[in-house]
Amino acid sequence: MALKQQVFIGSVWSLAGTAGQQTVAFILFVMLARILSPADFGVMALAAVVIDLLALIGCLGQVQALVQRRELDDTAASTSFWMLQAFGVAMTAAVFLSAPLVASFFTLPKLEPVLQLLAPVCLLQTLSAVHEAWLRRTFGFKWLAARTVLASIFGGVVSVGMALYGFGIYAIVGQRLIVAFVLTAMVWWSSPWRPKMRWSTADALSLARVGTDISVVTFLQVANVRIIDVAVGYLFGPQILGQLRIAWRLFDFVMAVAVQPVVNVSLSALSRMQGNRAAMASATVRLIGVSGTALFPLFFGIAVVAPDVVPAVFGDKWGDAILFIQVLSPISVAATINYFLSSALTAAGRTRWILWQALAQVVLAVALTVVAAPFGVVPVLVANVIRASIIAIANVWLLKLAIGAAPASLGRALMPPLVAAVAMTAVLVAARPLFLDLTHVALLRAVATACAGAVLFVSLLWFGFPSWRRNMHMELKPLFAGKRASS
Repeated sequence: MALKQQVFIGSVWSLAGTAGQQTVAFILFVMLARILSPADFGVMALAAVVIDLLALIGCLGQVQALVQRRELDDTAASTSFWMLQAFGVAMTAAVFLSAPLVASFFTLPKLEPVLQLLAPVCLLQTLSAVHEAWLRRTFGFKWLAARTVLASIFGGVVSVGMALYGFGIYAIVGQRLIVAFVLTAMVWWSSPWRPKMRWSTADALSLARVGTDISVVTFLQVANVRIIDVAVGYLFGPQILGQLRIAWRLFDFVMAVAVQPVVNVSLSALSRMQGNRAAMASATVRLIGVSGTALFPLFFGIAVVAPDVVPAVFGDKWGDAILFIQVLSPISVAATINYFLSSALTAAGRTRWILWQALAQVVLAVALTVVAAPFGVVPVLVANVIRASIIAIANVWLLKLAIGAAPASLGRALMPPLVAAVAMTAVLVAARPLFLDLTHVALLRAVATACAGAVLFVSLLWFGFPSWRRNMHMELKPLFAGKRASS
């Protein structure tokens, strides 16, 4: 099977799993949001910062390091597995023991038991890392898709039940633990590989060297996103942070469905092109262009319908999230570029570049947040959009240096969907009074606005940018032709 078709099929399975998991998780999140308070979500968001960052350290970037490796034998995989378990135990202990200090820092006593209960998540993630790498190397995205959906269903059903029985924030804690356990159990069941009692110091050093670069980069990238959560939680309290989580949750849902499936496959695909910079550059530009076409109208559209959707879906207590959503929506332009940088540079063997880029990004995020914080939460969000935009410009330059992706090519790929999305947004905002007169039912108004926006966006792209239409036709035709030929 051709690599392009493997990427397409892998993306479809990744999309199916991600969309299924995210849809189930989002529905259950809505149910929890209607039962629990914004402060509960704010406390959990702060706990997630600690868990996610230390779990990343524990995983030591081994999934990406093993996927990138040209040849993967049993000895190298087993070496990685045992190395990971040592880190997993260490990070689990670190979370448990640091819980009182973290709770004291945020003056939130409720945070201490939450962190201690969540500590095993670090070990569960290290137990599944090597198995996940095997599946990704063989494009086994069907099994990865199945595990994410099942984990979301099990965890979500239990959490809603706990919330209904009055467990409060511990309903979300239970969800996170069950999801982590099911993910680990499913990946062991779906992968035939099992760790052996083998160890190679040479493999350990090689994997640790590559994995450390990736792990530190991922740590910095996650820290960069979570800096805003820490700042808002510390300065404005868990109630405001909980409101912000609604905005992030909506955007996470869109990113997971529209972009993350392609990102998941991109490292496996681009790694196959090592030594061919032209092919790697062309593929990266195409991936970014297709993702922008999906992402721009969704983010901008959510900002337009937020006044109707948020109160109707989540409840009136989440009204402050509307402004947060509208302020953050332009971040989609930068995110389309930023999301693919790590895959492209990792495949090109430039992991050290990603490290320095991520470090610069964290420094910029801290500086802008410190400057904006005295003026309130909205300026902090604006600073976050500015940070992402500056980094996106730098990333365009890095892609040119590493794989020869011309900035002009990226501009040609992104400009048509961006112009169409901005024009769509302007028309929908101007037509807002007409939609208000159309119906007093908020969800019906949101659906009508979304349908009008979709028709407008597609029409603007189709008729306003014939070159975009031709390029998309050229990209999609061989994929579906190959699918028919193989059936």
